[in-house]
Amino acid sequence: MEFNGVIVFIVAISLLVAIHELGHLLVAKMFNVYCHEFAIGFGPKLFSKKGKETTYSLRAFPLGGFVAMAGEGENYEGMPDNIPFERTVKGIHPFKRILIMLAGIFMNIVLFVVFLMIIVGVQGVA
Repeated sequence: MEFNGVIVFIVAISLLVAIHELGHLLVAKMFNVYCHEFAIGFGPKLFSKKGKETTYSLRAFPLGGFVAMAGEGENYEGMPDNIPFERTVKGIHPFKRILIMLAGIFMNIVLFVVFLMIIVGVQGVA
């Protein structure tokens, strides 16, 4: 595989992960769940920007990502201890929790439909 192919693969995976994790983030914020960090990639931070309460970061290994939500069970570095229970994943209604978890898959489906419409629009239907 050429070097360009590796770059295209990494960009494509990063885009898929970013859209997927964005789905989780948007729905969690819609239900007022505290989101400490939205990260694309794993490992050490290359870049980070602090929003109102969420830190948006790009990390060294771009083959994954995460949204650090309060109450998920993991203690993320720098996560405040004084978050009200009703702002945690465990403190919201189970149906809302399910919607947060399904939002990533939904966003991947939306991305697929958008790409399909672009491809059909450019190439036409045989």
